[in-house]
Amino acid sequence: MVKKPRFLIAYWIVFAGLMAIAVLSVYLKIVALTNLVLLVLPIGSAIIGASISNALSMQREYDAERAEQLRALEWTCFVIFRQRNALRSLAQHMEAYRMDGMRWSSLPAITSPDYSDVRYDMPSLAFLLKTAEIQVVLDLTIEQERFEAALNTVAIRSKFLVDELQPMTSKSGVSNSKLSEAQAFQVYGERIYRTAVQYTDAMFEHIDTAIQSNFSLHQRLHKMAKCLFPKNVFASISQEEKDSLEMTTALEMEVAAKSKTQSKP
Repeated sequence: MVKKPRFLIAYWIVFAGLMAIAVLSVYLKIVALTNLVLLVLPIGSAIIGASISNALSMQREYDAERAEQLRALEWTCFVIFRQRNALRSLAQHMEAYRMDGMRWSSLPAITSPDYSDVRYDMPSLAFLLKTAEIQVVLDLTIEQERFEAALNTVAIRSKFLVDELQPMTSKSGVSNSKLSEAQAFQVYGERIYRTAVQYTDAMFEHIDTAIQSNFSLHQRLHKMAKCLFPKNVFASISQEEKDSLEMTTALEMEVAAKSKTQSKP
């Protein structure tokens, strides 16, 4: 943060001291008033001019620094929204299969766009390390890793379906939609079956967790940004999104509970 240079204070202390000496000299009739004015006026003008120049320079530096901080927060909000949109897009593809007991095979492979550029600019947020909001910076780092891990689970499952599950389905000539879990276990074998189930459950879990975490962090980020820049507008999450998130969480908890009771076919 730009701070007021200490030499400005020294300027005014010296100027005040000179004025005190001058007034005392006139009072004691040591120096004539006219001579005093000729002596003090140039010195006073120089000090006042230097003070104004430095004040304007400090204000420009402060404004530039604040503008950079605002851009950093705006970019961070933009990234957190892009990440949430990416996660919600994936969740929409998955939602119809959430309560499907055969989702490990009925949910098609998902191809997601390249999100390698959707990253937080952590160096631009370094100014927060000198404030009480240091935890937000650390959480944003974790959030980036969580987002990438969620995308990775989608890619791993999709590759497994294409490389192993689908060829075996074609070879066996069975219809997954008509198989019970016990029959699927027998047709595909323990490794293929359990791997498909684990990859699918992990994908749902990572996507849901990332969406919830994104939501929570965005609320904190929005509150912090408004505290630092109260006159600026930052996008907030709608009540509809909050309600949708709560419903999704409840449904996935229900699925998880069923999975525990059906650990074996």
